[in-house]
Amino acid sequence: MRNYGLQWAAMRLAKEAGCDTYDLFGIPRSADPTLPMAGLYRMKTGFGGVIVHRAPAFDAVLNRPRHAAFRAAEKTRAWYLQRGRTPSPGV
Repeated sequence: MRNYGLQWAAMRLAKEAGCDTYDLFGIPRSADPTLPMAGLYRMKTGFGGVIVHRAPAFDAVLNRPRHAAFRAAEKTRAWYLQRGRTPSPGV
């Protein structure tokens, strides 16, 4: 629930500063409740607003060994989540 409060406070500050848009930067492609990112989808769409699809982000690889290690960690995390487990905070 902290995410809701943090984002709501940031939205209010942005509005006070004269901003007319607030980008939560990406949601999962599907609202399927069985997917690991379903909670993120609900949180971000729960504020209302409009879903705007943009070109996806990409990685500019500056250090191949570090990038390979990062990708391996991402794949391990995805595998872990698919098994229905939740990683420790900060993972």
